[in-house]
Parts: sequence; structure tokens; C-alpha cells
Amino acid sequence: MLWLHGREMAPEDVVPLLQALRAPVLWCVPAGPVQHGQGRHSWWPPYDELGTPVDDFASHQPEGRAAALASLRPWWDIFGAPDQTLPWMVAGFSQGGMLLAEALAHWPDAPRPDALAWMSSSRVAVADWPTRVPLLADMPVLVAHGNHDVAPNPAAGAALCDWLTAQGAHCDWLPFDGGHELPLLVWRRLQRMANALKRSGVNFS
Repeated sequence: MLWLHGREMAPEDVVPLLQALRAPVLWCVPAGPVQHGQGRHSWWPPYDELGTPVDDFASHQPEGRAAALASLRPWWDIFGAPDQTLPWMVAGFSQGGMLLAEALAHWPDAPRPDALAWMSSSRVAVADWPTRVPLLADMPVLVAHGNHDVAPNPAAGAALCDWLTAQGAHCDWLPFDGGHELPLLVWRRLQRMANALKRSGVNFS
């Protein structure tokens, strides 16, 4: 599992949570290229510094996207290397989920994961996206979003799920009673995904 952290997060903070999955998978949490001190990282500068509305970032074009994609690509290629025969998935929380969508939109030649997951995230810079993303066809996908989240709001998460479905992905929409967070319900669903991926990589719902 390649885990993409959210903005201003310390990658090591998510390690105990991934260990608690108790799923038969290897995982990696690369650090974003923007450093904030005390071990915290982002993939691009925080939105409040750019004056962007926080409800849905679909129209936002953050500076630093190219650097973020360049930072992620080596890790993606390691997981998807031709001699790597194990199933693998990519999961993104918040800003990390936006980066995940960006990667899929802009890397038509990238290795294809066996599953994807977005948590408390949205689309970003959709004006630059192609009409079709063949990599997503028949892809098992989880999109989880808190009903009380405001940055981005649940409608943004639902729009992400709709876009994935339109691209041919099998999107499992998981709303939950909470905000911008990763509750136990989401971790249990991720655990189920990882276990299913180990067995077959077909059905996670």
C-alpha cells in the first residue's frame, strides 16, 4: 500500500495506524516535498496561503503540482515495477488524495495499481485533466468522506466518486458521521480492501 498523507502532516504519524490494520500488505508513506518543520510535510503549499475556497478544490490549480508529481513518481514506479508480482494499492488522505487523482490524470503510461482509496479528499485542477483516464477502467475504488467535513465538503467527495464512476471505476462511496478525519469505520474498510486484495483484488464492497 502506497499511502499519500495530507497537508502539513508528519508521515510517521500514520505508521501506527497502518500497523493496526493487521493486513497482509507492505506499505510505504513517502513525505511530500514541502517542509513545514517538526517533521511535517505537504505535497504543495497550504490552500489558505493561496486564498482558495475550501469547500471543493476541483477548480484550484495549486503551484507545486509538478514538483509533487515528480516526488511521487519514483515510489509509484517501485510499487508497480514489472518484476513486482504482488497486488498493490494507493490510498490518499486529503491533499494526498488530490495528488493521487492528479497522478492518474497525468500519467497514462504509469503502472496500474490493483485498487485505490480516497479519504476526505476531492478533485483538483480538473481543467487540465483529459476527458478519459483509461487507467481507471474496472478499478476497485473506495471514497470515504465525513458528512461534517468542510475542507473539502461531502459534495466534493461525492463529485470525486461520480467522476471515478464515469471513468469506469467501481466506486464504493462511504459517507460517515464525522469531519476531516479517519475514523475506525474507514480503517476497517481499508483493512477489508487489503485483505480482499491479498485474496483476489476484485470485490471490496
